[in-house]
Amino acid sequence: MRQKKTIIALVPSNLDLSRIEHKHQLILSKVMKDKIYVLLDSITHSRLKKTTSINPYTLLSAKKLKELYGDCYKEILNLLIQVDVIECDNSYIIGRKSKGYRYTKEYKDAIPVIKKITNSTLVKKFIKNNTTSLNNYEHLHQFIYDIEIDVEAAESYIYNLYQTKLNDYKIQVDLFFERQMQDNSKFDQNNVPVNPICWFYHQLRAIYLIHNKQIRFKVDETGYRLHTNLTNIKKELRNFITYKGNKLVAVDYSNSQPLLTTILLKQEYWSKKDSNNVLLTYRNVKYKDKEVNFIYDIINNIESYSSNTYTMFPTFNQSIDTQSTRKYISLCEKGDLYEYLERNLNFSKRSRKEVKISVFQILFTDNRYIGQKDAKPKREFKILFPEVYKVLAMIKKNKSNLLPILLQRIESEIILNRVAKRIERERPELPIFTIHDSVVTTVGNELYIQCVMKDEMDKAINLRPNTEIEYWNSNEVSLHDNSNNAVA
Repeated sequence: MRQKKTIIALVPSNLDLSRIEHKHQLILSKVMKDKIYVLLDSITHSRLKKTTSINPYTLLSAKKLKELYGDCYKEILNLLIQVDVIECDNSYIIGRKSKGYRYTKEYKDAIPVIKKITNSTLVKKFIKNNTTSLNNYEHLHQFIYDIEIDVEAAESYIYNLYQTKLNDYKIQVDLFFERQMQDNSKFDQNNVPVNPICWFYHQLRAIYLIHNKQIRFKVDETGYRLHTNLTNIKKELRNFITYKGNKLVAVDYSNSQPLLTTILLKQEYWSKKDSNNVLLTYRNVKYKDKEVNFIYDIINNIESYSSNTYTMFPTFNQSIDTQSTRKYISLCEKGDLYEYLERNLNFSKRSRKEVKISVFQILFTDNRYIGQKDAKPKREFKILFPEVYKVLAMIKKNKSNLLPILLQRIESEIILNRVAKRIERERPELPIFTIHDSVVTTVGNELYIQCVMKDEMDKAINLRPNTEIEYWNSNEVSLHDNSNNAVA
C-alpha cells in the first residue's frame, strides 16, 4: 500500500487542543486541528532576523492565508486569539503591511514539538508551494528524496546549542534593558536581542522536513537560484546528512561572488555581437521586462566610454593603467581576495565571517552608502581597486540591487545549466545536489566534480578558480557556533 503523504508543523509543546476544547466547551474537527497546527507553524517561520522589538509579531498576509486555508482562516485566527494562544497587533495598511501575530506569554518560549498533518488538501497545497517546474532539473530532483539525516544526533546538537544561546540571550536582554534605562531612550533598533527559540524552531523544522521526506525544490524568481532542503539548513547540520547511507562531500568555488564579478569587467560579456564562444555573455542571463532597459543602459555606457581616451571599463582601453584590476582578478581566481583585504584593510581582528560580511558591504551596498560612517571598508576598497569600483558602481547606478541579482543569475547559469547538465550527460547515475555555488556528491567522486566545476568556470569566465572540498562528517561538528544562524 502506498504511504500517505504528510507534512509537518511545529507548535509549542505545552499546546494542548484537547484541554482547550474542554475549557472553552469546543469541539474541533480533525481538519480544523490540522489547519490550526499549520497556521501556528507559520508564526515561527521567519523570525531569525534582528527586529525592533524584544517580542516581535510575525506579519501574515490575509491573501496567502485565504489561499491556504480558505475563508475559515479568520475563524481560526479569532479562535486562537479568544483562547489566548496568540495575540494580534491589529495594525495593517492596505497594500503595505499585513496584521502581525505572535504567541502569548504562556506559549512563546515553549520548546516546539512536531505534529504530522495528513489532510490531503493542505498537503497538496504545501507541496505545490514548495516545488518548481521540474522540466529543466529532473536530474537534480530525482536524487534528493534519498537523502537521510541522523535525527537523534542532529536534535541533540541543536538542543545543546540552544541551551547555550538561551543563557547568552538572558544576559543580553538584561544588558539591553539596563542600557535603555540608563540612556532613558527608545529601544536601539540595531541591538535588540533575538530570542533563540526562533532559531530552535527553524533548525528543528529543517531536520524534520528531511526526515519526513517533505522536499523543497524551488527556483526563486529573483536570482533564479535553486532552493532545496540542503540550501535551507544550518551548515553544521549538513554533517548529519547522508545519501542512502553514503557520506557526502561538497565542492565549492572560493570567494565565488567576487570571482563572478570579474566577468563583468570583460568587454566580451557586454558585447551585442553573436559569438560561438562558450564564454558567458549577458545574453545567457535571463532578465525581466523592467530590467532590460537597465542592461541596455549599461551597454550603451560601455560603448560610449570605450570610444573615449578615458573609460570606466579599464580592461577595454589599454591606455589606462590596469595593474590594480589585474591584481583584483588574480586574487579572485586564486581565492585569496578575503585574505588580501584582511591584510590591507586592517581586518586582522575580524573572523572569516566578518571579513566576508565586509566584502559583501563593499560590493553590494548602494553607491550612496560610501559616505556613511560604517562604510570605511568600501572607501578603502575604492582606493585599492579604483577601476573595479567604478565598473561595479556603474552597474548599480540605476538599480542598486542589480549587481547581486546579476551575480546570482550568472552563478545559476554556471552551476545549474552547465556544471549539473554536464554531469548529467557524463555520469547520469551519479547523485549530485547543488547548494548555490557548490555541488555535493558521495565521497569518492569529489575529484571528478572538482574537475568539471573548474573546467566549466574556465569556459564561462576565462578563469580557472580555486575550489574547496568539504567532507560532511558528524564527528567534526562543534557546539561552538560560528555561523550566527546563517544558511547558505
